[in-house]
Order: sequence, then C-alpha cells, then structure tokens
Amino acid sequence: MHSQKKKTATPYAPRTVVRFTDAIAAHIAKGRLEAEGIAVFMANEHHVWANWLFSNALGGVELQVRQEDESAARQILAQVNSGHFADAESREEVLTCPQCGAATLQEEKGSRKVAFLFLFLLQLPLPFRRNRFFCKKCGHRP
Repeated sequence: MHSQKKKTATPYAPRTVVRFTDAIAAHIAKGRLEAEGIAVFMANEHHVWANWLFSNALGGVELQVRQEDESAARQILAQVNSGHFADAESREEVLTCPQCGAATLQEEKGSRKVAFLFLFLLQLPLPFRRNRFFCKKCGHRP
C-alpha cells in the first residue's frame, strides 16, 4: 500500500489582485500597497523584463497578496486608480472664464499661413505669442 499525503493549504495562499502588462506600473502599485502595510509578491516580473512580448501570453505581471489582505489591497488599488493619492500639482487644472465662471475656455490658434509667409517671404519669424484664450460660452477674452 502506498501512503498518500493529504494536501494541506499553504500558510501563504496568494491571491492575484491585479495584473499589469508593464513591470514598472506593477512596481508603482506594489510600492503603494507596501506603504499601506500589505506584503506583496510579484509573479512573472522577470519573464516580462526579459521579453516584454511574453507579457500577454503569461497574463502580465501579477501582484499577489495574502488571502486575508485581498479586500484591503483591492480597495487601495481602487483609490489609486481614482486619483486619491495624487498630489495637488499633478491634478489637471481646469481653466474657468473670469466673467461667467464657465469651464469652456479654448485656446486661440494663430494662422499658420501668415507665419509661413513671414518666414519664407520676409525671412523673419513671427514673435512668440503668449497663450490666448476665449470663452466659448460668453465670448470673453481674458
């Protein structure tokens, strides 16, 4: 008779919480999770570094956490994707019209034909212009 060993669950049952095709993005997410106190293992990372084309075949770089940390990790990654951890400087600034307050400012474009005429006919480039905007709602030019 052969004795069969009973399979037992490993103390570390990893759960994949997210996959990335890019190892750099995976490292950024790993850093955020580790900053929150969650131990993270990266699967397939070295395969993707060695040959990036294998990324899709392998399912990308997987971030794996312990089973008990899975819900917290998913919640933190959702906050990362929503921009919760972005600093104020990296958030996009919305330009508003000082007259009507609408966020409908559009940059005025200069005529390229006039610029080329000055450059080729007179051999003088047009002076640099600062950005000019106008409000699409009320027509104000701040």
